[in-house]
Amino acid sequence: MDHSGLSHHQALEFLREQAAETDHKITRLRNALETCHDDLEANGLTTMLHTAEMERDLLRDLLASQSGDEAVSLEAAIMQMASRFRQQAAQLSDQWQRGQSTPPAYWDAEAKQAFLLNLLRRFHASQPAKNGSAPETTANGKTSNGAAEPELGSHAHPWFDANHLPARHLSDAPGVLENLTKAIQAALHQVGCPEHHVEIVVQPEGLVIATGYVHSASDRERIFTAIMGVEDVWEVVSDIKITAPTHCPACAG
Repeated sequence: MDHSGLSHHQALEFLREQAAETDHKITRLRNALETCHDDLEANGLTTMLHTAEMERDLLRDLLASQSGDEAVSLEAAIMQMASRFRQQAAQLSDQWQRGQSTPPAYWDAEAKQAFLLNLLRRFHASQPAKNGSAPETTANGKTSNGAAEPELGSHAHPWFDANHLPARHLSDAPGVLENLTKAIQAALHQVGCPEHHVEIVVQPEGLVIATGYVHSASDRERIFTAIMGVEDVWEVVSDIKITAPTHCPACAG
């Protein structure tokens, strides 16, 4: 998805709408908790309030990240944040030992990841209604920006097209994801992608997030094609900006 002025405005508008709804939900929960006299119900309301406040904080973080001049696309920002919480949950899970209670931080990380993925689904679902038409879809089931059409079914990652699911799922084991990352980096090197210009984040089931800078539209297309040509890559969410070498942050660094 090109981070144009229009798409950036739509992303900010969407986040503000979601934040307003969450603030309204928090107000309702606080009012209900203040008038609640049943301990069991109060515990449930407290949990719901805690979750809603986490969601509000995530939306505020996304709004802040989208307000900068160098903001990546909302899709990339959400996926990067979700990836961080997935890794956090995995680390907490690895530290758990039989007989111990599950740490609250684990459930918080899982809840945050689930909220972010659902937020991405809602953002994708909101786009056709606001733009007047759905994204253009290529023959392999991907939209013109490389992402599969939003699918509102029960699949864990709703931006996958359920009619074009991969024949086998990529394991989320650290070694498997690391090997795929190395394979993508090797493919980028083969097509002449300069060092430190494109950052790759690999997700389970073959989802790849690519962010960074290139110096021409042909460079960007070549990089995208190279990533999609790697075995086990199923979908690419990209926010790769075109900039002249004299203004390229990667070249300056």
